[in-house]
Amino acid sequence: MNEKILGLIDELNKATLAYDEGKPYITDAEWDAMYWELVELEASTRTVYADSPTQKIGGVAKREAGVK
Repeated sequence: MNEKILGLIDELNKATLAYDEGKPYITDAEWDAMYWELVELEASTRTVYADSPTQKIGGVAKREAGVK
């Protein structure tokens, strides 16, 4: 089960980085499905890793938005 959790974390983090760089390779729906699968696995196993997308808030701040 931990391998599945770690695999989802890795894939979601890679997909998020690609999206933030303007190079998405999966759809939002695919990302959402993997995210909610991860949420369920974390809850059922009571296993949450610090680098899990479930532990992150927000996204990339853009200079164009006035964030420095």
